[in-house]
Amino acid sequence: MAGPKTFDDTMDIKDVQLGDIESRDSLDVEAESSDQRLEAVRRKVDIRILLWYSFVYLIMRIHVSNVSNVAIINLEQGTGIRKQLGNLSAIQWAWVLSIFYYPYAAFEPASTLLLKRFKPRNWMSRPGLDGSRLLPVALRYPADQMALRIAFFYSCGQFSGTISGLLAFAISFMNGAGGLAGWRWVFILEGVERDATQLGQALPQLSQTPLILTPIPFSIPAILCGVYTLFFLPDYPGPESKFLSAAETEVLIKDLPKSQPDAKAETWNPDQAKALLQDPTSTPSR
Repeated sequence: MAGPKTFDDTMDIKDVQLGDIESRDSLDVEAESSDQRLEAVRRKVDIRILLWYSFVYLIMRIHVSNVSNVAIINLEQGTGIRKQLGNLSAIQWAWVLSIFYYPYAAFEPASTLLLKRFKPRNWMSRPGLDGSRLLPVALRYPADQMALRIAFFYSCGQFSGTISGLLAFAISFMNGAGGLAGWRWVFILEGVERDATQLGQALPQLSQTPLILTPIPFSIPAILCGVYTLFFLPDYPGPESKFLSAAETEVLIKDLPKSQPDAKAETWNPDQAKALLQDPTSTPSR
């Protein structure tokens, strides 16, 4: 029969309980510290990767909006785009807009595949399209962290109409400068391919080159974005992400699920594609 507990026995029990509490507190503090480090790393990635590609998407959407903006500027002066292109009818103008979008939609899937072949920054500095710009972002976050970032990405594009409209209105006052209509200056300054013969009136130096009849790209914002993307943005999470320290890179990669695509992935997993089609709301297991 056990005797009554002594003072030492009671103290031992209290020491064990106190030790358990301290151990749990230590684990909680460590977990909280780990979460804080992860959030700090994600903020860095948001600023360097997400913000930049969202800005590039905004620029791209501004270019798309130009087609609609140029249709209504300088009509009073008789130098509207539809008149100068041969008095296009409403149906003909509708075909012009349609022809612009059909190749755009057709080549976007191929663009995503080529992005993997040429690496993100190499392809993005060229004609990368909408959805493919999300790949460098998706490579750095688990699926449950992507929804808000995708929403932010596409929300940035919604400002394009306001910005491109204001820019087109301002540029319309250049109508007649260098012998060019306002709609031509919108395309020159904001982005499109123009014929060097037409530009030769405003830029005489071009008329002395062998590119007289060659379409040349004049998209100043897009060119600057391409140069920055090519030389300053990392392709994948890893040692090449110079804006993160080695410890921060480790924290970021450790948080990614095992099924996360990476630079070494050669093929796609048909089982994952099948599971996604069966349940679009599913997320990869960690």
